[in-house]
Amino acid sequence: MPALSFGTWDIFLLLALVGLQIALGIWVSLRQKGADDYFMAGHTLSWWQVGGSVFSTNISATHLIGMLGIGYSVGFAQSHYEILAVFPILLLVFVFVPIYRRLQVFTLSQFLEKRFGERVRLLYAVFMLLLILVQLVGQFYIGARAISLITQGSALNISYPWALLLLVALTCSYTFFGGLKAVVVTDTVQGVFILFVAFLLCYFALSQPEIGGLTGLMHLDAVQPIPQQRMHLYLPAHHDSLPFTGVFTGLMLLHTFYWVTNQYLVQRVIAARSLRDAQIGALTAGFLKLCIPFTCILTGIAAAHLFDARFPHTSPPPDDAFVYLVYSVVPQGVGWTGILFAGVAASIFSTLDSMLNSATTLLSIDLYRPYIRPSADDRHLVRFGRASILFVSLLTAALAYLTYDPSAGGNFFLRVSAYGSYITPGIIAVFFAAVAVRGIPWWGAFFAILVGPLAGWFAEWGYSNLATNDEWLRAWLGIRLNFLHRVLLSFTCSAMVLWLSRVVSKQNVMGESDAEGILLTPAQRTSLSRITSVFLTAHLMVVWLIDATPQNAANWSTPMAFFSAVYLERALAARGVEPLIRYLSALLVASVVFMLYFFV
Repeated sequence: MPALSFGTWDIFLLLALVGLQIALGIWVSLRQKGADDYFMAGHTLSWWQVGGSVFSTNISATHLIGMLGIGYSVGFAQSHYEILAVFPILLLVFVFVPIYRRLQVFTLSQFLEKRFGERVRLLYAVFMLLLILVQLVGQFYIGARAISLITQGSALNISYPWALLLLVALTCSYTFFGGLKAVVVTDTVQGVFILFVAFLLCYFALSQPEIGGLTGLMHLDAVQPIPQQRMHLYLPAHHDSLPFTGVFTGLMLLHTFYWVTNQYLVQRVIAARSLRDAQIGALTAGFLKLCIPFTCILTGIAAAHLFDARFPHTSPPPDDAFVYLVYSVVPQGVGWTGILFAGVAASIFSTLDSMLNSATTLLSIDLYRPYIRPSADDRHLVRFGRASILFVSLLTAALAYLTYDPSAGGNFFLRVSAYGSYITPGIIAVFFAAVAVRGIPWWGAFFAILVGPLAGWFAEWGYSNLATNDEWLRAWLGIRLNFLHRVLLSFTCSAMVLWLSRVVSKQNVMGESDAEGILLTPAQRTSLSRITSVFLTAHLMVVWLIDATPQNAANWSTPMAFFSAVYLERALAARGVEPLIRYLSALLVASVVFMLYFFV
C-alpha cells in the first residue's frame, strides 16, 4: 500500500476544513429548542437545504471510495445506482410527499400506523432500526478504514481503532446537541465540498498522459476486448455483481425503498417548510446524483487503465483503489492531499450524522414515548434523544471494530447493499399497498413485512439446490442467486401475502384500517397506469423497431421522454403542482433516458 505524504499545507487545510464543518454544526446546535426543532428542524428547511442534505446523506464514503472501486473493477454499469434513482424520486415527489406532509408525521412508521394500525408501526420501526444499525456499522467501518489507510505511513498515521473513536467524537459533537437542523446545515455544506472533491480527483485522473482526457479514456476503453470494456451500462444476466435483469427489477425496488420508504432520507424532505420546498429539494438531489457517474465512477474506470500502465504486475483491491489513485495522480505535499482527505471526512460525517439522527428519532418517537414513557414532554424527549445518539454511536462503532477486518478488500458498497436488501422488499410492498389498494387488513401488512426476509433466505437456499443440478440455469443466471434477483422474488412473495389477506378478509370497500386521504383516487391510478404504459411502449418501439446506433436512439428517446413525463406528472397533479416542478422533473427524466440509451 503506497504511503501518502502530508505536508504542512495538507495538515493545515485538513484541520481547517474539518474544523469549519464541526464549528458550523455546533453553532447551529446552540439555537435549538423543543422536540420539533430537534427531530424535524422545526419544519423550516428551504429547498436548497433539503436538496443538499438529501444528496450528502446519500453520498457517503462508500461513494467516494466504494463507487470509485466498483468503477475500477466493474465499470460504468455501477451508474445504475445513481441513474435509476430518478424514477423513485419522482414517485416520492408526486405521490408520497404530499401524503406524508398532509398527515404531519415525524416518522414513516406514524404514516403506517394511520393506514394499518399500531402493530405495523412498531414492526416497521424495529426493522428500520435494525437496518440503520447494520448500515451504521458499515459506515463506521468504511470511514475508519479510509482514514487509517489514507494516513498510513504518514505523519498523521491514525490507526483503525483510533479512527473509530475520532469519528464518534466528531460526529456526536454537533448531532448530540443540534438534532436535525445541525445535521442539515452541515450536510448542505458537506455536499458542496464532496462534489468539489469528486470533480477534483476526476480532473487529476483524466489529465494523466496515459489517459488523455475524456476522449482518450473513451478511446482506451473502445480498443479493449469486449469483456474488458467498462464504459457500458448493461452486463449479462449471469454477472455476479450487476446483471441487467436485476438492475431493472430488484435494484429499482431497492431505489424505491431508499427514496420513498427510508426514514433517514425521507425525514429531511418532510421537514421542509412547504410542499414546494420539499418537492424542489428532492428534484435537486436527483440532478446532483447524475454528477456521480461522471465523477466517482468515471474516475474508477480511468484508474483501471492507469494502473494497467503504471502497476502492470499489481492488482489493488477495489476498496484500496482510491488510495492508489491519490498516490499516483495528486501532487503531494502542497495541500491537495489535505483537501481530498477533508472531502472524504465530509462524506463520512454527512452519512453518519443523518443515520444517527434518524435512529434516535425512531427510538424516541416510536418506541420510548409510546411504550416506555407516554407522559414524556418535549424536554424529556430531547434528553432521551441525545442519550440515544451517544449510545448508538458507541455501540455501532464497537461492532464495526469487532465484526469487520480493516485489512479486507473487495467491493464493500455491493456487500452493504446485499445485507440490507433482506429487510426491504416487504416494506416496499406494504407502502405501495398503503396508497394504492383498499381493503388490506393490518395483519396482511404485518405478515408481508415479515415474509420479505424469510422469502429471501428461502429463495437463495432453493436456487443453490436448483443451480447445482441445472446447467441451463447456471449459464443464464449464474452459480449463485444475485441479491437483486432475490429482492424481486422477496417482493413478489410479500405482494402475494397482501393480495391473499385482502381476499380472505373480503374488504372490498373502505375499512377501519384505511385512512382518509392516503389512498390515491381512482382517477390518479388510472392516469398513472395508462401514461406509464404509453411511456414504456414508446421506448420499446425505439429499442426494437428503429435500426439506430445507441447515440441516435438517445436522440430519438430524449424528447419523447420529456413530453411523456410532463403529461404523466400533470395527471398526478390533482392536488396542485406548479409548472416549474413538472418541467424540472421532466428534464430529469429526459436526462436519465438519454444516458440509458447512449451508454448501451
